[in-house]
Amino acid sequence: MTILPWCIAWVLDFIIGDPQHWPHPVRWIGRLITFVQRIVRRFCPGEKALRIGGGVMCVVVVGAAWGVAWGVR
Repeated sequence: MTILPWCIAWVLDFIIGDPQHWPHPVRWIGRLITFVQRIVRRFCPGEKALRIGGGVMCVVVVGAAWGVAWGVR
């Protein structure tokens, strides 16, 4: 593949951009993080519990993203 299609795509993306109302996976992941973080903060009162909850949150978010990506392929 030549570099010309890449350059054209970059220029078009720069000029047109992405409409704000379009769904995007990064936004979905951000919403999932916010949702899980609220739950972790509600049920983990101490510092040690927050650390464990943060680890659980990491596993949940990464696992969900991986699961969706695996399911799409």
